[in-house]
Amino acid sequence: MTGTMQTYKTISEVCAHNHGEAAQVCGMLHAVRDMSSFSFVVLRLSDGLLQCVYEAGALPDLPPVESALRAFGTLREEARAPGGRELRLTGFDTLSRPAEAPPLNLAKHRLSLALEKELALRPLTLRNQRSRSVFRLQQG
Repeated sequence: MTGTMQTYKTISEVCAHNHGEAAQVCGMLHAVRDMSSFSFVVLRLSDGLLQCVYEAGALPDLPPVESALRAFGTLREEARAPGGRELRLTGFDTLSRPAEAPPLNLAKHRLSLALEKELALRPLTLRNQRSRSVFRLQQG
């Protein structure tokens, strides 16, 4: 299935990819939002989030959140998706699974943790997009 497909690891690489061509993306399963006839699968890449879409029943059950995936599909432009692109999933490989579920929901916009707890869980809280944004501004 991987044939001549290019593997992308960042959002900037995905955005440079031609619309409508087959691609594979490696990232962490950040969140899953089930709708009635399809599901949104959000992958966390090193520089942002990529929205993936698959039709209900088209793929086997997804692994738990924070699993490492290699997702296969076709890139298409979608103005409502984060970054303006989404991946229509045709399949995926699970590269690794977490030993246990994270102690907090990293997909929430605001974690609402006390500073002491946030610092104690720092390796996890930096996976949250809002928490990472502070460092992106400093990097600027």
